[in-house]
Amino acid sequence: MHRFCCILLALCLLIAGCASTRDVSGKGAVNAPELPQRSFAAEFPAADAPFPGGSSEPAASSESSALSEAPASSEMPAPSEAPAPSETPASSETPASSEAPAPSEAPASSEAPASSEAPASSEAPAFSEAPASSEAPVSSEAPASSEAPASSEVPVSSEEPASSEEPIVIEEPTVSDRPALRTASVSGEVRAVWISYLEFLNVAQNRTRSEFTASISSMFATAAACGLDTVFVQVRPFGDALYPSSIFPWSYVLTGTEGADPGYDPLAIMVSCAHSEGMRIEAWINPYRVRAESSSRVLSADNPAVEALDSGSGLAVAYNGGVFYNPASQEARDLITDGVLEILQSYDVDGIHFDDYFYPTTAASFDANDYAAYRSGGGTLALADWRRQNVTLLIRQVSGAIRACDPGAVFGISPQARMDINYGTQYADVQRWAAEGLVDYLCPQIYFGFDHATQPFDALADGWEQLVRGTGVSLYIGLAAYKCGVIDNYAGAGQSEWVERADLLAQMIDYSRGLSGYGGFVIYRYDSLFAPASSVRSHLAQERASLAEIL
Repeated sequence: MHRFCCILLALCLLIAGCASTRDVSGKGAVNAPELPQRSFAAEFPAADAPFPGGSSEPAASSESSALSEAPASSEMPAPSEAPAPSETPASSETPASSEAPAPSEAPASSEAPASSEAPASSEAPAFSEAPASSEAPVSSEAPASSEAPASSEVPVSSEEPASSEEPIVIEEPTVSDRPALRTASVSGEVRAVWISYLEFLNVAQNRTRSEFTASISSMFATAAACGLDTVFVQVRPFGDALYPSSIFPWSYVLTGTEGADPGYDPLAIMVSCAHSEGMRIEAWINPYRVRAESSSRVLSADNPAVEALDSGSGLAVAYNGGVFYNPASQEARDLITDGVLEILQSYDVDGIHFDDYFYPTTAASFDANDYAAYRSGGGTLALADWRRQNVTLLIRQVSGAIRACDPGAVFGISPQARMDINYGTQYADVQRWAAEGLVDYLCPQIYFGFDHATQPFDALADGWEQLVRGTGVSLYIGLAAYKCGVIDNYAGAGQSEWVERADLLAQMIDYSRGLSGYGGFVIYRYDSLFAPASSVRSHLAQERASLAEIL
């Protein structure tokens, strides 16, 4: 009987596996919003599914954009030791062109990686500025604090439920007792807000042209009235487009079905509305992600990634239910670059903005065949270094294409706040990008408070100041409006800071203005700042009032 049950279970798993394989190509799956498990940024809120009931408050789900943070490691190179292009060995994969050779191989971390993950390189020295800690404020771990969590009257970060121990008594939020805010802004300061596809699910999906125009005009006017001057609009969240494209299908965000024409051009409307308000607008792109892991959303038949998976061309990779453009593929780099040029040639945008989604996993199985082919062709880089090289090749190619097409357009990237995670998990060598001048700005997502036990805001910001120093790359600071008024269970002794203080965003901007290389700030995200959940609405009103004092 036991053997019969085991056989029956195996058959069920086999059937389920077949169904999952069919879903990868977009056949036979129900159409539902994305629920990816990978992060948009360390401690980022759920960014791949609409919040329940239209709330802008982060929701805990398998689709959370919160990347599990790992302890700071010794794999991050020190800014002063960025390898010069001439010092790095070229690989057989590097195209014969004017591009700089591949990064130098780095040795293994002192901690052995899990067997299923990419081996760490063995020569990268530690970044001395990032506050290392054996206590990781990891999104998926228990709170890094022995203190009691919040009472039921105080919003608690959805990253992890509060325990049932003695509740913390939270008083009315106050303005900070830190030094008085400066009121003078920095010349040329960029004051921006991210408008993600989550906002578009509310204001664009199944809306008419006039309805969308009215909503987006109101949003831009609200942002401008607050003193903001730039919007980053997410126009390619999933290898799709919120504009008519000859390369990518229409986004499901607009109609609920990928490939369905909404009957108007959202990006053209947004460019017009932004410039009417005297605002800059940058097109925010996720370069690799097509469908998030564990998602069952249907992809359109003419999606280039679906066609690639059907033909086995290597342009795209199916992994754990997700679909991603292959960072190791030159064809993928060309496709992504062509998509950037299509926007620049068709719309009067002021820049192109990439977020921090690069490799979706550290598992060696993700690109085992490509790496084996690289090694058999004479390549010598370790897997982690090879992956970093692949991402850098894309950044270098996109950067060159933007400057050749529209020298007035800027190109910037918003990596995670923690450099060890960028380098060792996302395979994003941001130090190299800055040293080579491949970007006009970097905008680390520093979603941590001043009182965070292991990753305080000021220490992280100081580290980024050091990284861009002398490179000519501007430093923007990404700020987390979604944390305002919410207990941060991963901040240790500083877990109540976002509740007790109602001027943290202003304090962070004020601190950042004193950094060399500072060029501006970006707030995540529009709804969190201007249309927050009712539980934190009054708190955000105070935060906006504090912002008004310095903007």
